[in-house]
Amino acid sequence: MKNKIYKKIILLSFILLLPSFAFCQPIRIRPQESAQSLNQTQTQGIERESSVVSEVVALPDLIVESIWLNNQNYICFKLKNIGLGSPKDADFSLAKIKLSYGASIKEYNLSNIDPQKLLFKSAGIVSFTTDIALKEPTRVTAEIDFRNNIPEARENNNFLSITLTPKDLTFVQESISNVSEQKLHKIKEAKVLLQTIKVIYPNGGEIWKIGEKHNISWEFSGPHTNLEIAIKNNKRRILLTYTYSGSSSFEWIISKNIPPDSYKVEIISRDGRIKDESDGWIQITLPEVDLVVYLETPREVSNWYTKIRVINRGTRVLNNVFLEWLKIDINRTVRKQEGAGFNIMYPNRFYEVTIHGDVDCCTEVFVDRENLQRESEFLRYDNHISTCSDY
Repeated sequence: MKNKIYKKIILLSFILLLPSFAFCQPIRIRPQESAQSLNQTQTQGIERESSVVSEVVALPDLIVESIWLNNQNYICFKLKNIGLGSPKDADFSLAKIKLSYGASIKEYNLSNIDPQKLLFKSAGIVSFTTDIALKEPTRVTAEIDFRNNIPEARENNNFLSITLTPKDLTFVQESISNVSEQKLHKIKEAKVLLQTIKVIYPNGGEIWKIGEKHNISWEFSGPHTNLEIAIKNNKRRILLTYTYSGSSSFEWIISKNIPPDSYKVEIISRDGRIKDESDGWIQITLPEVDLVVYLETPREVSNWYTKIRVINRGTRVLNNVFLEWLKIDINRTVRKQEGAGFNIMYPNRFYEVTIHGDVDCCTEVFVDRENLQRESEFLRYDNHISTCSDY
């Protein structure tokens, strides 16, 4: 009897569960695309893009480390590469050093000064003794690669200026008839006591960027005299201008050749008897935007192709930087107008573009021609380059 009841219960359970099995649907799994094929496609796209624009990080950074006189009063200077990269041979052979001493200027080929290419190494140093002997105190300025033939990590630290005084020479001789030396010094001392000067602005704490325009102002009392305005720190002294005490201000546009650093403003009379400086330090910093375009290809072959370098020497990461070039014939007629863009440009790196030339045409190149990146107008003189100098 019990077995019959169990069999009925099992039969009833099977009848109740049968519909749910009947309506079950199989689960289908769709095959997905191969991740490898996608990666290959993306890699191919990157390779095609890199063939157009290439990025190089390591650049040299050439500076004039020091200037001095040897025992015979000849001008000497020391050069150093403080960057991580090496200059190219073609760029190095074109680079020169400009030496200014008083009202005279002399240029030296960098390849003659450094025939062993010591400056091709990071931290490489080379010293050089010129054939220029000084006979009186003279302001001497040395500027390496002043024509910017060598792309560098920084282009605004290529010069050094200093006043050199020869040894064992007498520089000032005063002879005034009918006036004793004692009376003469008393007259000069009395005149100095009547003259005072004070720097008003800047007086410390200011932050100025390269490419900006600022007024340097002062107060002066007593008989007017000629002044010298400079900025200085414990590394260098940079002469800004000569002026007259009665003008009371000087408008200064901070150029690219001023190395970013802390400085004090110094105003001193030409005879050095009265002077004043700002109470605190001012900071001169790099601009946010400083675009520079270079012609890398030698001009004699530039009708066939032109390789262009664009460098962002500012501190800001730039987006959508547009490069435009014009093909111009011998009649100065624009044959073609073309362009390209960089999606992103990082500070202190350069990017290259190759432009194919046309027969009997030269090329003019502009970077950010409409100034959409809001670069200072005082820094835009190197946003354009041309191969049309012979037309």
